[in-house]
Parts: sequence; structure tokens; C-alpha cells
Amino acid sequence: LWYHLRAVIFFYSIFALASGFGRFISTIVLKDKLRQLEPKERKKLRVSWAHHIVAFLNAVISSSMALHYIFKIQYESFSVGTHTYYPEVARILSVAVGYFIWDVQICLKYYSIYGAAFALHGIMALVALIISFQPYMMNLVSYYMLVEISTIFLHINWFLIKLGYKNTIIFTVSQSLLLLSYFTIRVIIAPYFVYETIRQTLDPFNNTATWAKVIYCSNVIILALLSQFWFWKMTYNTFFKEKSKTKTA
Repeated sequence: LWYHLRAVIFFYSIFALASGFGRFISTIVLKDKLRQLEPKERKKLRVSWAHHIVAFLNAVISSSMALHYIFKIQYESFSVGTHTYYPEVARILSVAVGYFIWDVQICLKYYSIYGAAFALHGIMALVALIISFQPYMMNLVSYYMLVEISTIFLHINWFLIKLGYKNTIIFTVSQSLLLLSYFTIRVIIAPYFVYETIRQTLDPFNNTATWAKVIYCSNVIILALLSQFWFWKMTYNTFFKEKSKTKTA
């Protein structure tokens, strides 16, 4: 981690600047909506707008770097190399660590807006990423970063809703891409890498400290289960809740 500290600080600075830019932009593109809100709600919307911009930026950078790396090493096995150091993966980790340091900071600063769940999610992800710098499970990191692809469309949806474009073809396309990418990567592909993480964690030749193995593996399992839960919730809201509202109307 110390070797890549400059890269972590660099990306943290990029995300911090993007956050400030996001809050500034929100006063322009959401001008009419902000005028109608109470001060507390106005602050919440501006903070959320900035957070979504930064999270979107992180998702684009991380997933792009992960895809580039995976296509580059397409013939290499991810089932070996639990303690191998991969320079390109370390650069991907630098982006993610820089983002989650910023993310945790914001969640704690605006705890009244985000609550314990968001702060805990950020801390869990940050701890797991820092452990990866040992190096540990770097052979799987780029595959886990693919989950950020679905996050891109999640943020696009959020922006479209806030700008009043929910009932448009653009939103429908984005929502379809969100469900497709989320199901493909998080529901179908990711569980296999969770299994691979558990297998490598239980490998008798894995001499990593027990506390690090327990924290890393449990984080991966919990986050994977949350992904399953959120997918079925999104599916329900998209296909069943909307139909229920239509029938009631």
C-alpha cells in the first residue's frame, strides 16, 4: 500500500475535486427543484448529486481498467496466485482505495443523510481492498471490479430521475442495461469468484494471517449476498411494483 500511496492520494484528490464540481453543477442543473425544497432537503439533494457523480466516475475508471487487464491476461488462470503481486491490479486497487477513503469520509461527515449502512459498506470495502495490497487475492480483484459496470447504469438512472426523465426511452434503455449487467455480473458471475475466494482462503498453503483471511472472505460473502438481495428488490420494483401501481390507478 505504501508503495502506491501517491496513486491513492492522487485518485482521492480527483474524487474530492469531482465532488466539489458536482455540488457546484447541482446548483445550475437543479436550480428550479432546489428552490422548492426545504434547506435540509436541499442540502441532501446537493450532497447526493455530488456523491453520485463521484461514484459514477469511480465505476467508469475501475471497470474500464479491470476490463483492459482481463482481456490482456485472458489466457492466465485466476485460480492460482493468491499471494502474487500484479502491478496493474495494484493500480486498479489504488483507484478503488482512493474512492472509498473519500466515500467513507463523506458518509461519516453526512451521517444524518447516509446512516450506518452506507458507512459500514464503505468501511468493509476499504478494509478488504487494503488487505489486497499485501498482496492477497490480487488474482481475483479485477474480476470483482466488473461489478462496477452495473453501477454505471445505476447512477445514470438516478440522474435521469432527478432531471425528470424517468418516463422516457432513455431511462427504459438504461434500466434494461442495469438489470442485464447486474444479473449477468453480480448474480451469475460474481458467486463463482466468491466460491474461488473461499477455496483459496481454505487452502492449507494459504499462510496469510487468520484475521486478514476472515475479514476478507466474510466481506466478500456479505457484499455478494447484498448484491443478490438488491437485484431481487430492483426486479420487484421494476416489474411488479409498477404494475401494481398501474392497476390501482
